[in-house]
Amino acid sequence: MRFLRRRSLRHLQALSVRIAVISDTHIGERRKEPPARFREIVDSADVVAHLGDWVSAQFARTLSSGRTLYGVSGNCDPWSVRQMFPVERIVDIEGVRLLLVHAFPNDARRAETLAEGYRSKGVSVVLCGHTHKESDVSVAGLRVLNPGSPCEARHHGQRTAGLLTVTGADVSWEIVTMDREV
Repeated sequence: MRFLRRRSLRHLQALSVRIAVISDTHIGERRKEPPARFREIVDSADVVAHLGDWVSAQFARTLSSGRTLYGVSGNCDPWSVRQMFPVERIVDIEGVRLLLVHAFPNDARRAETLAEGYRSKGVSVVLCGHTHKESDVSVAGLRVLNPGSPCEARHHGQRTAGLLTVTGADVSWEIVTMDREV
């Protein structure tokens, strides 16, 4: 009887899932390897989400080796990558529904319309890339997170990735700079 009680209590505790959120690596096009800190971030996570512009199908296969990987294709991806990944994907992690997409519109009216449609599908968080600039904004009640790019410091001078932690219904977001400790 004691064994059953312990097992039941363990199932009542919320599990945390740590997700490395990566976008716009452009491996094979603009650089051959991601920065050294990139591996530490990926290895510290339970799941990896790549939001497109891989550019190299080989890099996609390497990143998926031995880990849970969810990915989408981006506007710079060749056909070989587009065959591997859809343009958008909905993923449920510990009861939180995430939408992975490469780009989310900048136009406020279009963004709100899309956000309302995604919310009607139960999505609570959108993970997107494309701009190479990290952000955390709310659009029509939907949280939209962008990790930036770990490989390119366009626009703002930082190379970044995101760490998303899901614990029950709680979602915490952290931006990690490639030049700092994890």
